[in-house]
Amino acid sequence: MSFRLLASFPSPTQSPGLLPSMPPPRSLGTLSAKVVEDWRVFIGPSLTIIGTLVGAMLLRWVLHRAIDRIIGSAMTRAASHASQTPRRARRILPRPPC
Repeated sequence: MSFRLLASFPSPTQSPGLLPSMPPPRSLGTLSAKVVEDWRVFIGPSLTIIGTLVGAMLLRWVLHRAIDRIIGSAMTRAASHASQTPRRARRILPRPPC
């Protein structure tokens, strides 16, 4: 398309069926405030409860994972330490009679 062709139609008209009608600029703020007020019931307490539950479950998972790793490494260290230490009781105590 050339600029001359576009310039020949300075004010194009829009068909009413293609675009939805927009509210006047003044009522848009009122409309937004009304929508926020309608959704406040769902946004406030419900999201607080859901957020608390999800946060608690996430914290529980992280803590269980950390505790499992600490216990696992402590058990591994204890097992390796026990297998490397000599049995002092055998050297100190005499053998029991059979």
